[in-house]
Amino acid sequence: MLAGHNIGTMLGAGQDMPRDLLQAYKWFSLATEKLPASREHNVAVTNHEKVAKELSPADISEGHRLARTWAPSECAVIAFDVENGSIVTDN
Repeated sequence: MLAGHNIGTMLGAGQDMPRDLLQAYKWFSLATEKLPASREHNVAVTNHEKVAKELSPADISEGHRLARTWAPSECAVIAFDVENGSIVTDN
């Protein structure tokens, strides 16, 4: 789930995509849950806590819901549409 942490980092910073703290929180939640105890896990926990400080309690609850309901899919990411702020897939 290191990739999830990287996605959270990009979303949280608005790096190469629109900034989306709610989605960043979701990805950091998944990373903290799935990464084994390691330096990467500790960084994910720290980033998760930083993003949480910028969210409302309602947003945090929604972030937890998004993380709980997320499931990997079989889609392959084709591209990121910067103009629309969305990921384009082949399915």
